[in-house]
Amino acid sequence: MPRPAHTFRCVTFGCRVNQYETQAIREQLEAIGLVEAREEETADVIVVNSCTVTEEADRECFSQLRKLNRKNPNARLIVTGCLVQRDAERLKPLAGVRLLVGTGQKHRIGEFVRAELGPYLVPEGPGTGFPPRIELEISRVYGGLRISRFEGWDKAFVKVQDGCDRACSFCKIPLVRGRSRSRPLAEVIEEVKRLAERGYREIVLTGVAIGLWGRDLGAGASLAELLAAVDQLSGRFRVRLSSLDPRDLDDRLIRALEASSKVCHHLHLSLQSGSDPVLQRMNRGHTAAEYALRVAAVRRFWPDLGLTTDLIAGFPEETQEQFQQTLSFCRAMEFAKVHVFPYSRRRGTSAAVFKGTLAASVVRERARLLRQTAAEVSARFRERFVGTRQELLLERRTDGTTAQFLRVRLEGGGGTTGELLPVEITGLTPQGLRGKIFPGALDKLHHPVPTLDCKDNLEEVPVTNPVLNRAPRR
Repeated sequence: MPRPAHTFRCVTFGCRVNQYETQAIREQLEAIGLVEAREEETADVIVVNSCTVTEEADRECFSQLRKLNRKNPNARLIVTGCLVQRDAERLKPLAGVRLLVGTGQKHRIGEFVRAELGPYLVPEGPGTGFPPRIELEISRVYGGLRISRFEGWDKAFVKVQDGCDRACSFCKIPLVRGRSRSRPLAEVIEEVKRLAERGYREIVLTGVAIGLWGRDLGAGASLAELLAAVDQLSGRFRVRLSSLDPRDLDDRLIRALEASSKVCHHLHLSLQSGSDPVLQRMNRGHTAAEYALRVAAVRRFWPDLGLTTDLIAGFPEETQEQFQQTLSFCRAMEFAKVHVFPYSRRRGTSAAVFKGTLAASVVRERARLLRQTAAEVSARFRERFVGTRQELLLERRTDGTTAQFLRVRLEGGGGTTGELLPVEITGLTPQGLRGKIFPGALDKLHHPVPTLDCKDNLEEVPVTNPVLNRAPRR
């Protein structure tokens, strides 16, 4: 009697890039004959795709690995991702760990499983006498990850780039992801087309630093060129950009956004602080005013722009005055949503040796105030949409997201998940909007919301290094 197929499970921490890479790993394991375990089943192989962006992320990964081993004592644990790249030796002694794969070798996990773990994929015991194999090499070119579907999602992510050439003083990611590597244009277009043909109505272009796409490919390749190529594809789908660095929102990309008929009116433009001295210590390479000018340029043709961002609370040496500048800047920019992170010291970064570390209580209070201010600002922005008609990607039977990345709870539900639907916005919820489906063509949507007065907002921006009257840096 043939042995039942070996089973696997994937557990993912962190960003959209990790979500994409987990799907690629899932398809690798299926290709060598493994079957994904049902939720209530134990698994022969468990792949944990890790994150190390904060100390809390590290703790969660270690905790989950111990829990997985207790619940699946016979499983082979494969740990991959950013935590592995920096802390393989700390992971090596954990019970059940059979394979440690860094960020640059994820495209070979199927190969490693078949070659190295195949003989031990039996339910008799975990084989803890074998030391885990460790693979940490990072290639100088983009790794060969690709997907054909996006399991469990009503939208699909497409990874276009990996690595980062920047050196933000607080960030560990360049240390674990390596230099920027761009996925070839033809591969990106082929995958976007394939996913759109499978019925995905929203494609999210993602990467570690997508604004750097093309700079290593030569011939003047840029994210603007990539967007123009995607825009030429036929089919009813929309495109969303994942996080951008403000330095990459240059005139060429802004023109590409204005010309696009597919790109969602949403930008996640990372900020981290609204105070110039703090931005300088963070080595962000731009000022608060330069950030505001870039946003104002986009709002001239996208007055309904949904702007989201990240802010760090309690960066070393941040004074009360500098923190107040960040609060004022947050109010002026009218963000749709803000992700607030208490500062987390990361070993190996330049900020890790900065003096002036703030007391934990101060960091917590500043994070609380930032979240409170962000909630007030978001509510004010969302109010502008009440009474308008918007395009909604239905992600559950009763809610979905607009092109501006606003969550809408449908009154009465209805529609098919994964489809783009016309909705009329009828009110606010604590963190989103309420709406109802209305009969009508999608090409008659986007009733304009009141234009944000960018000039008035810029006058509120606290600027310690005045640059408002000169062209933004490139």
